[in-house]
Amino acid sequence: MDDKYFFIEIMLVVSVSGSFLFVFTKIFTNICLKGYEVKYEYFLFRVLVIFFLFPAMALSYVIIKNSVKIYQLQIVSDDFVQMKVSDTKFLLFSDEIKGYILLIFAVWLIGAVLNCGIRILRERVVIKRIMEYSEECKEDSINEVRNNLVWELNVRKEIKIYRNEIIASPFSIGILEPKIILPPMKFNEEDLYFILKHEIIHCKRVDILYRIFMVVIRGLHWYNPVLSYFEKDFFNFSEIACDEAVIKDCDLNVRSQYAELILCMLESEQTNINITGFSNREEKYMKRRITHIMRGKKKIRKGIVVLSTALFIFMCPMVTYASIINISNVKNHLTDGLENMYSVVDGYNNEFIEYEEDLSIETGESKERKNFFLITRGNKNVDVTIAGNGEAQFHEVALNKGASIRVTLSSDSAKDSFRAGIVNLKDGKRRYVESIEGSVAYTFSINEKAEYAVYITGQNGKTGKNLNIIGRIAVTY
Repeated sequence: MDDKYFFIEIMLVVSVSGSFLFVFTKIFTNICLKGYEVKYEYFLFRVLVIFFLFPAMALSYVIIKNSVKIYQLQIVSDDFVQMKVSDTKFLLFSDEIKGYILLIFAVWLIGAVLNCGIRILRERVVIKRIMEYSEECKEDSINEVRNNLVWELNVRKEIKIYRNEIIASPFSIGILEPKIILPPMKFNEEDLYFILKHEIIHCKRVDILYRIFMVVIRGLHWYNPVLSYFEKDFFNFSEIACDEAVIKDCDLNVRSQYAELILCMLESEQTNINITGFSNREEKYMKRRITHIMRGKKKIRKGIVVLSTALFIFMCPMVTYASIINISNVKNHLTDGLENMYSVVDGYNNEFIEYEEDLSIETGESKERKNFFLITRGNKNVDVTIAGNGEAQFHEVALNKGASIRVTLSSDSAKDSFRAGIVNLKDGKRRYVESIEGSVAYTFSINEKAEYAVYITGQNGKTGKNLNIIGRIAVTY
């Protein structure tokens, strides 16, 4: 299987399964968790982010790899080099199809670089510029509030506070060495407490790391519109969950004061970078955030948390597996369509001339017979590498009159020459066709009840290069 195609298939599986889980989470929380705290919904979103990046890709890789059972044989001889037989369909990659795959991969890569790499680079440049104009805060009153909050929230990291003259809203940056950047304006003691507590909670929860993960996911899956909504919701719930922690157990007056502070910050221009900012200018989001602050939410019960988390964790691999099955079905339909388009069509056999020859081959058990591979009813995908004049032969299969064996094979190069045929083990007669431009697509009709074996013989000569031949052999009873 082509590595680029394999990678594209994994990305599609992760994208589909992750999108379904996001939609499921939204429906579940809107129905079952409506009126409760947002922090649990934000927790599920964080789990989904981690699933997107690591388990989903690893799980997809393992399942897809295991679904293609490959039996490989390495032999040191003048004729036979190696053979692989797989149990699932894969695309018979002609040069044209490989070109399309390369184009799709290139488009994806360009999109990923533009949506992820450039975005992260741009934000790093902006943050670096901001830090160049920032000075560490030496005000005792601010540092005292910071120290009290670090103790209150049980934060073990050292968090430094900076002042900056070019920003208008507080925000936090850094993962290992978190920093809080304050605008030049003066805050009263209560507002300063709210601002620093909000940003310190972001630092404690490592929200900036998850936001970077989200940017990477959005960049890798830039073609998926569902993830655009996921990214927006993730950032919004990050702020709302932080608000909940800031005003936990506070009365209505304190909530009103906190909401007014957020609206005050909203009036200032905000830097357009991916940081844990104190406010967001989107009207719909701000309305929801202020409403959430003023109304307050019920605390979620532990039983609901445990059951819903268990359900979510259970669904992750199940949804991934279902996505793989459905994408594999689409791939198989595509394989059949391409095969019918390029090879198995009425009259295509007419391009090949069938030859016969009588060769006596050994039909009893022999040491070489262990190198043969069984072909059962149905389709078998084949990946064979043989010497320029070598031969690969499959294990015999008993067929009745009226059955057929269809071979659809292609070598890496149109200049390669090989024969593909069947041998009647009863009388030793071989029937074969010669490749045309490195490909064979031919159906052998069975006219006599006997045991038959499919073989492929290289015609590049003793000094010719090895042939790598892939394709499908279909046995119809």
